Amino acid sequence: MQTRVCSILVVWVVLAMVNHAVSLPSHHLSIVKQVEELQELGCQPVLKKVKVTDLLDPADDLVDMIMFYPHAVAVRRCDEDCSYCGNNHGSIRGHCIATASEKKSFVVAYYDLSLPPKKHHRMMTAIVHTKCSCKS
Repeated sequence: MQTRVCSILVVWVVLAMVNHAVSLPSHHLSIVKQVEELQELGCQPVLKKVKVTDLLDPADDLVDMIMFYPHAVAVRRCDEDCSYCGNNHGSIRGHCIATASEKKSFVVAYYDLSLPPKKHHRMMTAIVHTKCSCKS
């Protein structure tokens, strides 16, 4: 009796695997598409928003100004969340890091604390990533 139960269990497992295997091609295609989308991300500089206040030294007087603009600047950066360093099975194999960069100049307008406030302009710089590479 125990042998018959084991045989029935083996047949049931095999049938379950066959039924599951029938649906594998559509699942496989879904995984292939997901990996292709990851690979499209690649590892390259992408346009990111950087807050001007994040570029300032804490002692910078611009922090104390009543108003300044723009509050953010667009720069290209190597961003781990917007890149993929992996194989063709969807396994992550490294990190996207900057391998070359340069400075980008931009202008900020601000009003001082005098009465009436006077408008001023200041040239600032931000680091722009020009090249990224996957590193382990």
